[in-house]
Amino acid sequence: GDNVIIANGHTVVVNQHVTCNNLTVGQGVSGTLQIGNNNTIRVLEVHGNLTVNQGASLVINPATNTTHRMLLHGNLTNNGTLDLNLDANSKCDLHLIGTGMLPFRGSGSVNDYNRIIMNMGTSMANTMEMTCTNFSAINGFLSLRNGTLKVSIPSTLTLVPWANGGTDTVYSKGKLWMNSPTITAS
Repeated sequence: GDNVIIANGHTVVVNQHVTCNNLTVGQGVSGTLQIGNNNTIRVLEVHGNLTVNQGASLVINPATNTTHRMLLHGNLTNNGTLDLNLDANSKCDLHLIGTGMLPFRGSGSVNDYNRIIMNMGTSMANTMEMTCTNFSAINGFLSLRNGTLKVSIPSTLTLVPWANGGTDTVYSKGKLWMNSPTITAS
């Protein structure tokens, strides 16, 4: 796929299954990528890195009333607004499927997630290190199939990664690494 840049002042709506290499939303001032145009499930697959720049937004269309999917093979950097949990009915699951050591970073004012599904290769050595600020997610947001989610968020935060009182399955090659003294999981 191509490298895609959503320019300042532009709004692009994902209205079908879309695949690209690197995806950059905004050029430092504005720009919006909106997932969904109706209640049909949309899939956005990024084979490289996803960057949401300052002033830009990657959001869910509030009229879709469905759960979309984003497949990310590379780094995630949010310095703007990344809202994949817009409301109880309009949301998007983030599937992390890259390999190696990948950063999940940024100083964006909104880092809001529905479900995060980790399926990074076949080894716990494949790691997504989360250092972003303003992280929030639904209770029970995490599914660890393969790979390690290393939580190194530099702020005080309580995460509820698993629903059902912690009885969700963590597969044999999945790992949650709490790498911050100010983060707790319940």
